[in-house]
Amino acid sequence: MDEHEASLRRHADLHEKELNEEASLHKVYRSLQASGSVRPSSSETHYNDFPTTLKPLFQSMGWSPTDPLSTDQLAKIACVWNRYLAKDDEKQLAATTASLVAPPPSCTPVLAPPPTTSPSPMPTTPFALTKGLTPW
Repeated sequence: MDEHEASLRRHADLHEKELNEEASLHKVYRSLQASGSVRPSSSETHYNDFPTTLKPLFQSMGWSPTDPLSTDQLAKIACVWNRYLAKDDEKQLAATTASLVAPPPSCTPVLAPPPTTSPSPMPTTPFALTKGLTPW
């Protein structure tokens, strides 16, 4: 096997390991949802966010997603995930509030054009202006 084939093999092995870890994390996610340990999510992206959000926790704690997890580990994972959901909810609320308060850019107020005056053959007096009289 030459160096190129060995490199391809290492990348394939690494990719397979990442897929197995991601599948394991999705299994943990579904398990935590089924047990009620994590609150339900209204976002479809949260399912895919779960592995990305929790990989740093697993790395910092020295855990492997493919190993069986203890009750304490699952509780820590649930805590981290629920905190992530709360922060995401705050972002969504802020974005929604901003969009409700600020007018859309296409809704700029239209100012009425200044009234046009036609040239009058006679000068208009202040009395005629206050009474709404026009010389024509």
